[in-house]
Amino acid sequence: MDGVVQKPTIFMLINNDDLRMVFGKVTFVPHMVPKHEKVVWEDTEWRWQECQWYRSKSGLTFTYYYMYVPNGYQVKRVEIHRPVPIDNDPILTIPDPRGGKLTNTGVYEDAKEVAEVVAKNFAKIYGWKILLIDDVWGIEVYRVMPEKVYVARVGDLVFSQGNLRIYEIEGLPEDEVRSNLMLMYNSEALTVYNHVILSRPSVPVYGQRILRRGQMYIISGANLMMMSQDHGVSGVSLNPNKFYLIFHPSPRIDKD
Repeated sequence: MDGVVQKPTIFMLINNDDLRMVFGKVTFVPHMVPKHEKVVWEDTEWRWQECQWYRSKSGLTFTYYYMYVPNGYQVKRVEIHRPVPIDNDPILTIPDPRGGKLTNTGVYEDAKEVAEVVAKNFAKIYGWKILLIDDVWGIEVYRVMPEKVYVARVGDLVFSQGNLRIYEIEGLPEDEVRSNLMLMYNSEALTVYNHVILSRPSVPVYGQRILRRGQMYIISGANLMMMSQDHGVSGVSLNPNKFYLIFHPSPRIDKD
């Protein structure tokens, strides 16, 4: 309905902050690399790899991403178009030794074939998911780290100011999530379109998305003050032992 902000019905929190939201029947999967560059999982340093495919019009510049997935005695290769957690240290790196484009050498096709064999064999022998990055500058093979998945639902609306909404997040194992999630940052002031959210002390931010359809944040409860030129000043006290979703759709030209 026009003018009505539809409540997000469910979300998935993958690792630190990969937020997937469902608006009615339209599934919207945002892609963004978390702000932190690396975290630790089982004493292994890893980082998020943004897998955004690119190909120039001429086809002379490209970056492709393939995941090799164990499937019984076989290995399935699939295109990957979302961020994935990978080991910081590559299994294999094949650059142009002269520092130029690998595709300008006579060994690119051979290098690609070697990388594909390595990726397939590591997936088959060790049962790992493997990411192969095929780029004009070089080819890299990485182990994909296991993803911890928490599933919850967006609960009651606890605050609103204009089209800014704050929902309680229900169903998350609070202690487990806090121990596994890496805090993105603490903020004393969040700007969400024409709203400024102030917090003293700072509010812990565990996830964020800034998208064409809107902005959203996952926070721990805190005492918040909302300021807006269009809607004035309002305050809300949120339970510090719970998680909350801040959501604001993209504003219309003629209204907030």
